[in-house]
Parts: sequence; structure tokens; C-alpha cells
Amino acid sequence: MPFKLLEEQLQNIGNNWVFCRQNTERNEGINVKEVLFYTKRECHLCEEAKLLLELFQEDLNISIKEIDIYEDEKLLEKYHLMIPVLELDGNVIDYGRIDMDRLKQVLNIG
Repeated sequence: MPFKLLEEQLQNIGNNWVFCRQNTERNEGINVKEVLFYTKRECHLCEEAKLLLELFQEDLNISIKEIDIYEDEKLLEKYHLMIPVLELDGNVIDYGRIDMDRLKQVLNIG
């Protein structure tokens, strides 16, 4: 089952969900950070990552720009073995199996 890891991650961070929802006020008035999400079609890790990002997008105070690496040869060469890849301000912040705890730490949340 490709979403088993996702289910486990959601269970592990379930308690943090309440914390994030209670602290959304602190994100108001703060600039939203744009996260570049490098992906490709038919990628179960990309699907899991996208679901996680969409679920917590508001709480993480991010916007997500999805980019298919097959539409740019340079991106394909750079990321073909790493996807999905999350990039913030020109720096790769996570890739492969996306870890919400690591992502929150990079974004200074929680």
C-alpha cells in the first residue's frame, strides 16, 4: 500500500495538528513562503508529499509551486533521482520521503 507511510506520518503528527491549528494566528501578517515542489507523473512518493503539503499548507504558511522535472532538461538532470524535492529560497530543504517534522523545523514552526 503506497500510502502506508503517509498514514503513519499523519498518525505521528496527529498531536501536532492541534498545536498547529491553535497557533495559526502567529502566522497571520507574516509573508507566505513559496516552496518549489519538483515532481513527475506516476510517482507515488510525489503523491504522498503533495498530499502532506496540501494538508498542512496553511499551518506551515507556505504556497506550493509544483514543477514537473520532465518539462526542463536541466531540472531532470539535477533531480531525476531525488524526487520529490522541496526547495525554499534556492536551497533544497527535503527530498525523497518528505518528513513533516524536518519541514517544520526548516520553516521554524513548532
